[in-house]
Amino acid sequence: MECLWRQKKIGNYLCYKADAEVVINSGGKKRLITAWFAPEIPISLGPIGYNGLPGLILELETNKKIYFAKKISLNSNEPIEILKPTKGLKVTESEFQNIASKAMKALKKGM
Repeated sequence: MECLWRQKKIGNYLCYKADAEVVINSGGKKRLITAWFAPEIPISLGPIGYNGLPGLILELETNKKIYFAKKISLNSNEPIEILKPTKGLKVTESEFQNIASKAMKALKKGM
């Protein structure tokens, strides 16, 4: 994968461009994907399941469609309360992997 980096401002954030060609089917067909990400927001997420860059993806172009952030609101001054779960099953990592694997097989079977 070849990545070329450029810069532009999206809102108040300096974003960097990442271009990549990804194979989209077993026939080897490739698609160009362009992502603009903001390292200032150190969250490795983006629209429609794209992630893995060192910052939040604020704009993504793929398959002749552009996905972009309309508004960015970071509320870092507000306290965040994370509640301990009261329901559920306590499992080990390997038990979790087994459950997840079975769920994925069942999901694929139903497609």
